[in-house]
Amino acid sequence: MINDYEEVKECVYKDELYSVRDNGAVMRHLREGKKPRRDDGVWTFGVKNPQKGYMMLGQHRVHIIVATAFLGARDSKVYVVDHIDTNRCNNRVENLRWFTRLENALNNEITRNKIISICGSIEVFIENPSILRERLVVEPSFEWMRTVTKEEAAAAYENLKQYWAEQAKNPKPLVGGKMNESVYRKQETINPAQPTITADISETNIIRDNSKDTLKSAILDICKSLGYAASEKHQGKGLKADICIDANGQKYAFEIQIEPQSFRKINERRAKYTRDGVSCCWLYKRESRSMSEEFDKIPLFKFIQTPNGDFNISLKGRKTLSLMDFVRDFINNRIKYCQHIRHSSKIDVKFLKMNCWKCGAENYIYHIWPLKSICNAELNCGEKLWGTDNPIFHPEIVRQIKEYINSDYGKHLPMGDIKDRHSGSVNSSYMSFGCCKCDAIFGDFYVQEAIFESQYYKEDIVDHLKVEVNTDETMQEELPHWCHSSELNFCE
Repeated sequence: MINDYEEVKECVYKDELYSVRDNGAVMRHLREGKKPRRDDGVWTFGVKNPQKGYMMLGQHRVHIIVATAFLGARDSKVYVVDHIDTNRCNNRVENLRWFTRLENALNNEITRNKIISICGSIEVFIENPSILRERLVVEPSFEWMRTVTKEEAAAAYENLKQYWAEQAKNPKPLVGGKMNESVYRKQETINPAQPTITADISETNIIRDNSKDTLKSAILDICKSLGYAASEKHQGKGLKADICIDANGQKYAFEIQIEPQSFRKINERRAKYTRDGVSCCWLYKRESRSMSEEFDKIPLFKFIQTPNGDFNISLKGRKTLSLMDFVRDFINNRIKYCQHIRHSSKIDVKFLKMNCWKCGAENYIYHIWPLKSICNAELNCGEKLWGTDNPIFHPEIVRQIKEYINSDYGKHLPMGDIKDRHSGSVNSSYMSFGCCKCDAIFGDFYVQEAIFESQYYKEDIVDHLKVEVNTDETMQEELPHWCHSSELNFCE
């Protein structure tokens, strides 16, 4: 019951004063000199957000207020509040803990699986978090992980292992009951043991040590199936390639690198291959800093071994190909170095709900992830396509969205004007979403947070719209990259 509590504390959160009970109930105090709001001075567990499942008081999440009062305030850019029993409505103090963003991500099954699909295992990521940094494009939910250091990753993993061990020792964690004034009970059957991620580091090392031989064997099998003559060695003057292929009257070579190689050494070997009339491609597992860029005449790509033992080839994070597709298309000149990148004219717009923080009015915003090039590679919104810092507000996209929300098909999506608004947080003006009722600005931080969460909770997406950008002169930007197209429809 709402009055079933033992302790009350006060805290300030987002410039508001709250009284907070240890059962998860909060009371927002009246603002001095201002009119009282409907929920001021009332004890409440909050109202459940139907999209995200959190208990809300106005625009603020109750669990963060409770954690701030009882567990201390934390920097929201570094820390998030974790619900131990995974019930987002259970905001009792004993069910909450501060996690770093990385700890929370690694503790989330969805995120773990995504990391495993990219890196092969969690342990590989912990050992070398720069594995994400090398990807020029990652989905928005992973952008912040680019800055994770090896020390941060190791610390987060150690903290999580301790946390999982503690959880495994407790056979009766708190779990939420029905939300009838927040009555909670002890669950007798759940035992949240440490999630099964992979084996330990030593097992990962075994996989890594064997991956070169396994990859060579896989490439040879693919060449055989395609009818190409392939051997394990190319003997040239001062050269010894891992695989040499004769196909279409041309010689190709693959060098497979487990440990990083310097760009100088790779370039020296490239010159020797060119001298012998051989087109060589380098496949690496871990890169040096000099290998992170894309260079003309040096096909240099990362290979990723999946949990089931297959291999994928990453074109610098923009596109991932199966090993079969990569070998076939590299030999058939369907992978080409381009100085520019061209955006696909077709854009997939996704709408999501975002109520106004000031007046509470129902509003909607949108995002356009993923952006695609004409070669079907995923692009980063920050790469300034169309000559703008934020392609989400490209005039042609905005125009078509306005037409849609003013039509019978889109009238269920109330949306404020997209325009320059002043932000007190940054003391400047920028193009922004805003409230359709009071015109309050929707700050970039909160917009990005909403988009971030929509990547995990697909139910947040309430509508889709296909738009097409017809302005040809804005479709190309200088962005050197290795371009792949099975239909030879390259960016240039």
